[in-house]
Amino acid sequence: MRYLIVAHLTADSPELRSWLQSARAKDTALSCVLLAPTAPPTYWKAWDVLEDLRAAEARAERARRLLDEAGIAVERVVIGAREPMTAIEDELRKDPNFDAIVIATLPPGLSRWLRLDLIHQCSRRTGMKVVAIVAKSAAPSPDRDSAHPANERTRSGLTESAGRSAGQPDAVGTATLVAPERALRGESARAADLPAPDQAMDIAPTRLARTLAHTPKVAEGYWALHSQLECYSAIEPELAELVALRVACRQHFTELWQEHVRIARALGTPDVRIAALEHWAASEHVRFDDRERAVLAYVDAVCQEGGAVVETRELVERYLDQSQVIALTLLIGFYRMSGSFAHGLSLGTDEPFVGWSLFHGENGEQHL
Repeated sequence: MRYLIVAHLTADSPELRSWLQSARAKDTALSCVLLAPTAPPTYWKAWDVLEDLRAAEARAERARRLLDEAGIAVERVVIGAREPMTAIEDELRKDPNFDAIVIATLPPGLSRWLRLDLIHQCSRRTGMKVVAIVAKSAAPSPDRDSAHPANERTRSGLTESAGRSAGQPDAVGTATLVAPERALRGESARAADLPAPDQAMDIAPTRLARTLAHTPKVAEGYWALHSQLECYSAIEPELAELVALRVACRQHFTELWQEHVRIARALGTPDVRIAALEHWAASEHVRFDDRERAVLAYVDAVCQEGGAVVETRELVERYLDQSQVIALTLLIGFYRMSGSFAHGLSLGTDEPFVGWSLFHGENGEQHL
């Protein structure tokens, strides 16, 4: 087996070495390439690119030495782009001959990568098997104190909850992922569906991603378009998921609904908020704010393709500038296209359908 190992603060973690040693015991021909994305010391201030590059190189080289000592063959070390998904795609374009991708992160609550849903995003966009390794912590950087995980909590916009650091394992080994905007309001979020430290999680690509993988050039363009639309619409990740979910709900796209329910949950969106999308305009259980209501009304108007689109576009323009409205409109169209694609090929879902209202009991009752 040949693995692409993606790690930054956890590149030299014992959890990653332990997993690789276990894999090598089953496959003596195991080899890997270590990819270390270049991460800045903070995501809300200016940073020194050369300083970040040196820190990434130093950590990656130390990780290579430790892996060599552990008997793991490292073909080469690659210092990639700042954004991990971009770094992964760059490397796969140069060298696509990997059997799987292994991503090592800090625990939920501390990890920016988990907050960006990198694990599932990587599975969808590459069509490859992804193994997630969650390290308990990371050692201090050899070159700068800012790389220490104690500072990652500040960089990721997370706060302490219930008297312990967010993301730190509790008695049963789970961790709480708190979305930054919720942390600022002092709200808690549901536990992310991610493994506890010392556990590895294999993520298989969705049926849509596996189907797209049959046409690599189309898949590359598809995921690149999705990434650019999310970036340039400049709306927060949770609202982007509400857009996808509303499109799925209106068009009855089960695969699209299933996938984005999981992503929204990982971002900390409560189930009651997701389920309320069906009747968002008259929801008594969840209060969507004026900006969210304007965006959801625009989603409905675009999907309906009626005359009301002019009025709703004028409404949404109170909250978004022209370029954002254009990107949002394209994003709505992208989700409609994706849902139609999955529906046309009857792709369905790998797991039992979660249901439009979520959480149905054995007797059909709803738990909301």
